[in-house]
Amino acid sequence: MKLARVMVILLAPVLMLAVTSSAWGTVLLSHSGANDPFFEGWDEIIDAGATVAPVIDDMGSGLDAWEVKNSSGTGKGYYSGNAALDASALADIATGGWSMRATLRVDDVIANGYDESLSPAPGLHVRLVEEEHWMYLFLSTDSSGNPIAQLKGGAGLLNVSDEINISGSGYHTYEMRSQPMTTLADFYIDGTKVISDFEIGNTVDYGNRIEWGNPSTGADGAGYWNSLEFETAPAPIVVSGDFDGDDDVDGADFLVWQEDLGDESSLSTWQTNYGSGVGLSVAASAVPEPSSLALLILTGLSCLAPRKCRSNS
Repeated sequence: MKLARVMVILLAPVLMLAVTSSAWGTVLLSHSGANDPFFEGWDEIIDAGATVAPVIDDMGSGLDAWEVKNSSGTGKGYYSGNAALDASALADIATGGWSMRATLRVDDVIANGYDESLSPAPGLHVRLVEEEHWMYLFLSTDSSGNPIAQLKGGAGLLNVSDEINISGSGYHTYEMRSQPMTTLADFYIDGTKVISDFEIGNTVDYGNRIEWGNPSTGADGAGYWNSLEFETAPAPIVVSGDFDGDDDVDGADFLVWQEDLGDESSLSTWQTNYGSGVGLSVAASAVPEPSSLALLILTGLSCLAPRKCRSNS
């Protein structure tokens, strides 16, 4: 029986020695480039059958990475961190949520998708006891090498998302963001929100921890990890042209521009980003009907005349 190939990120908040603060939040744990994660403070679990190594200029991308690979069908290869979050970090999470993001290239060794019934524990796993959060991200590829992402979360991990097909076999950035004061999270790929209000609530205490790599025996696959960060109270993601703040760029934003903005620069931003935002296919941004977009643009240009247009309200 052929085991499924999966690229696994198991993610849960942990407190590391090196903490980076920003105006918005605090990075509690991270990995960068071809640096050995062991020397970044991660625990290392590399069984026979798994390999790890630095990679410089991976596939000519200009990105350095740390390879975690298991093509044997046996053993585990992953990095783990776990510790109690202090009161300050928990307060930041309560009011501002948390973000876990990783930029990596997935190489599914067998390259035929994954079969959950055969795979012991694929995914990305966020565990935060105090906030009762539990979230998995499964990463694999299709037969052409394009990544496939899927989330699981909530009690017993019974909340399962649709599979998300991602165009391009190179590096992508995956980010999970919790919503403050809730057991809901959002999921972004390359800065575009693809899943909203995903339930991650769970009351079982497995401890706070984050693991990435291939943490399950027989989970074939390879990941080339360029960066990884866990941050409390992260800065909001801004969708350019989203003037009404609903995480997408559509005709409603044009009405806001028409009523309240009216400048050429903002119109250009809206036009460039029209169709981007929540719920769109990652393979390609949504493209409006040419006639509809042209009409909106012509209306906008007319509003740039000496007399500013107003909506009919």
